[in-house]
Amino acid sequence: MNQEIINKKTIWRVRILTATWFSYAGFYFCRKNFAIAKSSIQESLAITSSDLAHIYTAYLIAYMLGQFTMSILGQKVATRLLLLAGMGISIACNIVFGFSYLLGPAGYWPFLFFMIINGFAQAAGWPGNVGVLSNWLPQGERGRIMAVWATSYQLGSILAKVFAAFLLGYLGVVWSFWGASAVLFGVWILKFEIWSRSLARLKAAVAGAIGRLAGVVVRADAGPVAALAPAAGHLLGKPLADHGASLLGQRLGHQVHEAHALKAHRGFEIGL
Repeated sequence: MNQEIINKKTIWRVRILTATWFSYAGFYFCRKNFAIAKSSIQESLAITSSDLAHIYTAYLIAYMLGQFTMSILGQKVATRLLLLAGMGISIACNIVFGFSYLLGPAGYWPFLFFMIINGFAQAAGWPGNVGVLSNWLPQGERGRIMAVWATSYQLGSILAKVFAAFLLGYLGVVWSFWGASAVLFGVWILKFEIWSRSLARLKAAVAGAIGRLAGVVVRADAGPVAALAPAAGHLLGKPLADHGASLLGQRLGHQVHEAHALKAHRGFEIGL
C-alpha cells in the first residue's frame, strides 16, 4: 500500500479513537445527572417516589429498545451521522429537562416524555462508537485497544456525577442539566471537526495516490467515478466518459483495491 496512504490512515485511526472516546464519555454527562438531581426533581414536580421511578424506568426501557434499533440503523446510516444525531438529541433533551423542572408539577409529563426520547438518543452511543472502532481496528489489536478505550465509560461516569453534583450545589438543579448539555455540545463540536478534517485530508491523499499511479492530476473533491475516469483514460491512451472508469481497475489491479480499502465498509462514508 502507498506509504502516504498508510501514514494518513494511521493518523485517522488515532483521531477516530480519540473522538469516540470523548463521544462515549460525553454521553454520560447527559445520562448520570438525573440520578444526582432526583431528590430535588421529586420535590419540584411534587411527585411520589413511584412516579419518580416511572421516569427512570421509561428511560431504561427506551435505552434497551434503542440498543437494538441503533444497531440496525448503524448498518444502513453513516455511523458518524447516527452518533452526531444521538448526541444532538440528548443535548436538546437535557435542555428541556431544565425547563421541565422549572415548570413544577406541570413538568412531570414533559420530563417523562423527553426522558424516553433521551433513552433512544443515548442508545446511539455504544453500538455507534464500537461499530466505528471495529472498522478501524485489526482483530489482533482490538482487545488491547478496547481495554484502553473502555475507560471512557468508567471515567465518563465518574466525571459526569462529580460535575452534576458540583453544578447542583453551586448553580441549582437546572444547571445540572444545562451544564451537561454544554459539555456534550463541546464534544459534539470536537467530534464533528475531527471527522470533517480527517475526511478531507484522507480524500486528498487517496486522490493524489490514484493520480500518481496514473500520471495525472485527480481532484480531491471528485466523486469516485469522476476521479477515476481521467486516470483510466490516460493509461489507455484515450479519453473516457465516466462509465469507462471501471477499466482503471483492470489496469491498476490491487493498487486501486488498496486505495478503496481505506473506506470503512460500514458507517464512515468518506465520499471519494
